Amino acid sequence: MPLSAGDITAAGTFEPVDPAREVLAGLMAAAIRGELGTGPGSAWRAVTATLPTGHRLAASTDPVGTIWRDDPSATALRQVKVGSWPLLAVCPDGAAEYEQITTMKAAVKQRWLIMWCLGDYEADLALKLSPVLSAVSKVMAETICAGRHPNYESGTRQFGPGRGDLSVVRPLTYEAGAARFSDGEDSRFWSASLTLETVEMARDLDVGEESSGLVVTAATGNEVELLPEFVTGDGDFPG
Repeated sequence: MPLSAGDITAAGTFEPVDPAREVLAGLMAAAIRGELGTGPGSAWRAVTATLPTGHRLAASTDPVGTIWRDDPSATALRQVKVGSWPLLAVCPDGAAEYEQITTMKAAVKQRWLIMWCLGDYEADLALKLSPVLSAVSKVMAETICAGRHPNYESGTRQFGPGRGDLSVVRPLTYEAGAARFSDGEDSRFWSASLTLETVEMARDLDVGEESSGLVVTAATGNEVELLPEFVTGDGDFPG
């Protein structure tokens, strides 16, 4: 901030202003594609080629058909046309927590939901594909722990300055199976999901004039006698 027209991509969206989400989405998509393969001859295609005609994955050659940077729900998935399945959704999960670390630094803690969704199917077809869900959940968690994947930017370490500005990224839980969304819908979407927590160090805060040092003094005693400057310390300003 402030934004200029040059900050906006040709797609005409505000995606560039949320670099953490872009890094997470790109890294997860590359990891899934790298492990399951794409195109003819891949493990993914070997299974989807056996699906019955008319199945939405029957012609799929890419295990990440669409990347959705929004909260997935049964209602949203029906109202917004998904061009190609499976769907990879990456979105914040709940409110961000703001914490001031020093007078010059602040941190933002955020939970995220990452969901790889095969779609809404009858149980007999879902069972054919469900074994891959646990594997993909584990792949996503291990990729987050490593902070990189060889299929994404040649294995370059992600996160940190200029790559989402995330200082801490850690998986919390992952699960696989029928994900029932909380909007009262009865249909089931078969998915692999991961929740994680990130900490982003905010930009330096403007606190006025520059400070070059910090002096701390402490007193001890009781209601009868006080010993001033019992502890004295000084040093560089911690910001």
